[in-house]
Amino acid sequence: MNKRIVSSALVCLIVSGVSALCFGRVSLYPQDSTSEEKSLSDEQLEINKTVLLEGTDESIRARAATLILSDANPLAREILIETLKQDKNGLARMAICRALSSTRADKTEVLNKEEFIQPLLNLLISLDDALQVRLAADAMLIYRYDEFSGQVEEILADSGVSQKAKLNIITLLAMLPDMKATIQLIRLIDDSDKLVTVKAQEAVQSIGIPVGKDPKTRAEIVRELQRKGKDKFIQDWLIRQDLNLSQMEAKMKLWRDRYIASLDKLYAAVTDEAEKGKFLATYLADSEPAVKLWAIDKVYKWRLGTDPKASMLALISPALVNLISDSDRDVRIKTASLLSLMSQIDSAGALSEQFKIEQDPEVKTELFVALGWSAYYGSLPGAAVKVAPELRKQTLKWSEEYLTANDPSKVRKGSDVVRKLFEHDGFSDAEVSKFLNLISAKYQELKDSSPEPFSSEMLGIMASICGSSVYKAKAAAVYKPLFDSALKGQIDSVRQAAVEGIINIDKSSALQLLRVDFPNDRNPAVRKKLMALADELGSKDDLTWLAEKISSAPDEGLLAWMTMLKIFKRGDLATIADWQTRIEQKYNEEKLSDSQMISFFEIAETKAAEQKDSKILNDVQVRLAGLYRKTADFEKAAKYFGLAMKNASDPQGKEAFLASLLEVYLRWPKLDLAVQLINNRLLEQDLGIDNPVAGVLNDYLASPPAGTDSNTLIGPLRKINIPAERPLWSAMTQKWSEQFSPPPDPNTSVKK
Repeated sequence: MNKRIVSSALVCLIVSGVSALCFGRVSLYPQDSTSEEKSLSDEQLEINKTVLLEGTDESIRARAATLILSDANPLAREILIETLKQDKNGLARMAICRALSSTRADKTEVLNKEEFIQPLLNLLISLDDALQVRLAADAMLIYRYDEFSGQVEEILADSGVSQKAKLNIITLLAMLPDMKATIQLIRLIDDSDKLVTVKAQEAVQSIGIPVGKDPKTRAEIVRELQRKGKDKFIQDWLIRQDLNLSQMEAKMKLWRDRYIASLDKLYAAVTDEAEKGKFLATYLADSEPAVKLWAIDKVYKWRLGTDPKASMLALISPALVNLISDSDRDVRIKTASLLSLMSQIDSAGALSEQFKIEQDPEVKTELFVALGWSAYYGSLPGAAVKVAPELRKQTLKWSEEYLTANDPSKVRKGSDVVRKLFEHDGFSDAEVSKFLNLISAKYQELKDSSPEPFSSEMLGIMASICGSSVYKAKAAAVYKPLFDSALKGQIDSVRQAAVEGIINIDKSSALQLLRVDFPNDRNPAVRKKLMALADELGSKDDLTWLAEKISSAPDEGLLAWMTMLKIFKRGDLATIADWQTRIEQKYNEEKLSDSQMISFFEIAETKAAEQKDSKILNDVQVRLAGLYRKTADFEKAAKYFGLAMKNASDPQGKEAFLASLLEVYLRWPKLDLAVQLINNRLLEQDLGIDNPVAGVLNDYLASPPAGTDSNTLIGPLRKINIPAERPLWSAMTQKWSEQFSPPPDPNTSVKK
């Protein structure tokens, strides 16, 4: 859909709605109810006149008209009246109409406003464009109908009055909350001009008054209105306007939603990132707040999902910075919120200037928050956009307004801005002390009367200052007593923030304190922080409470075990030896898995090797060999059974480890290694059924692993070239052949 066509349709709809609602218009920036009369210099007046007559920007022309209108100089009035009389400069005349209309919203008085009645009426009845007619009619609403009703009646009584003039007057009368104006509309229903009759009927119906089927009925309607009186008419009129407002808002929302949907489709069709940037920049500069909000939302989503290139940011940045001072409060709020995320945009100056003049408290706070982020980003090493030290200091001064407020939300936001500012140097000792103490004092003042999460958030901010600020030493001195006190609190989030604070101040001292009373704190986040601290700095003094966690919830138990392993790695062999029995007990109780035990014994092996304790080393390697076999890590199992066999001090032990090694080869399976092992053993001695090695072979042949066949081993075993003096082995292999070899297939036997 073409942007210009869609936008024009939406503007026409909105302007018509504004005209219908103008009786109750409110100003975004209210002015004083009285205006101070003052005169501009002749030179300035001439400049404003030039801008009014020749300016190309609608908003600037309207501003020039407003300045001239407020000028007490009689020449100023002449400029406006003469311009209204001209029939060639429609843009200037509409600017004057807008300026007059704005005085109603601003509640300011127009000097000698009666002088504008006739020029405005003459302008109104001469216009052809519907939008301009409504603007002129809107300007007439600065008057009561009684102030110009005589002129209207005179125009309508003129037999030579044009159809256009009557239709434009109908537009004006329909907008007036006045009983006499409505009666005049009813009378126009009986006009000789059919189009005037139709438009008058539509206008009366839009007010919510029946049109009547004939002049007699309409006369009765007029009498009934007059009988009810002016007050009742206004009351009914306001009720009808409320209804019209709801209907109009529903219609506006419908068209707005359709327009936004069309923009979504257009935007989705753009695939090139640079083109997306151009597209968004265009709509960020749109005249309609709803469209600007749509574009801001797209920029936000684009920013989260993309790494914006400098070229794209260059397209969007000017439009975003301009929106900081947009006339729509929602646009200003959303823009400030978005700029908080965009460190590459130079927005600090514009944010600070708007903050100085902003009247809306909510918008001002959002600007302040964005300014804090901008100052933070601009102080980072290598920041693309630097923020001047003077602006950082000014932002710190502004934060005092928030830190001394009685609104917990404002205090929290002010404290967070101070936190960002104090991340980097640049402030005097006096400034640092002042604002650290302001935060402390306000926290203590409001913590008992403010609902959560005020206390936990404030403690979290103080904890962050103690952890990352260049002034953390000063902060620690101010805030540690607050953390110590909060540790005794009953609110989980408050204790959690206090724990974070004391950890940031001194991790070692925090661990000594927390390991006493907080391993079983009901807040899992507190327990997790304590375990993370033990993971980093824990010693053997922490093993006992960590071991108790092994049987806890799976996640916490695993975290406790991983922390214990870190401590064992940092500790000495004596600690591991001291804990081995207790660890094995946990394993026997099935609270530790095979892989967890392997992790423990691997650490023990490293420590024993480092300290050259062969006794412990050999014992650990035997345990690892068994665990590797159990977990089917046959390569490592073979290695460690080989080491165990090598280090065994007695023949029976060597034979047992040899049998275990053979079992590993068979289960691996590495049958060639198994056969080689047996061959080597037979070179040393005969193997009978009572030998552990033979027992492993017998068990394997009797129950081979799934997917294997006993014959695959019997064949290689019988091929071993054995010495003549190995009768036990010969007899055993013969028995295995008879027992486990399959019988011959009768279908393949050869007849003799």
